[in-house]
Amino acid sequence: MYLDKSKITIKGKTYSRYLLRESYREGNKVKHRTIANLTKSRPEEIRAIEIALRHKHELTKLSDALKAVEYKQGQPVRGNGSKSGMAGTWFRGGQWQRS
Repeated sequence: MYLDKSKITIKGKTYSRYLLRESYREGNKVKHRTIANLTKSRPEEIRAIEIALRHKHELTKLSDALKAVEYKQGQPVRGNGSKSGMAGTWFRGGQWQRS
């Protein structure tokens, strides 16, 4: 099983396609079967599948490593109307100060 990536440019526009495929033999010929069309998937999903296929014999190690990671909910970010939430804030004497 492998990820088949292809790009083609038509009239200045580039199109990409991503297919999850497998190879098989029929007589003396090697053929390819498309398992899934991943073209409309998000780039991070395609990258995750690519990594999983590259390390398919080591997935149990990866799974064990992920179980050891502890996830915690952080404190919410409070804003005061600005996008960054940092308006009216400055750094003084080694501490963040708010006006």
